[in-house]
Amino acid sequence: MKVHGFDVPQAVIDACTERMREKHFRSYEIAEIARRVGSLCDARDIGEETAHRIADRLIQQLRHQRKIKIISYPKWGWVEAVRT
Repeated sequence: MKVHGFDVPQAVIDACTERMREKHFRSYEIAEIARRVGSLCDARDIGEETAHRIADRLIQQLRHQRKIKIISYPKWGWVEAVRT
């Protein structure tokens, strides 16, 4: 995935997706993970705007794949976790 000219490392995507599977989440929580993990994987710091865009793109993709759904605005949840 490429966001704002930045190739998002797979480790960032995996860490964000893993967090999404755990419990309900908000976009800003995923952005914080993207920023933290991204700065560990890459020499440069991921800016706040880029981190939020990464979170938004992941949410859009997973929502389109019907893996997550909105619980109550602005909380999201993984579909299997919501059913149980």
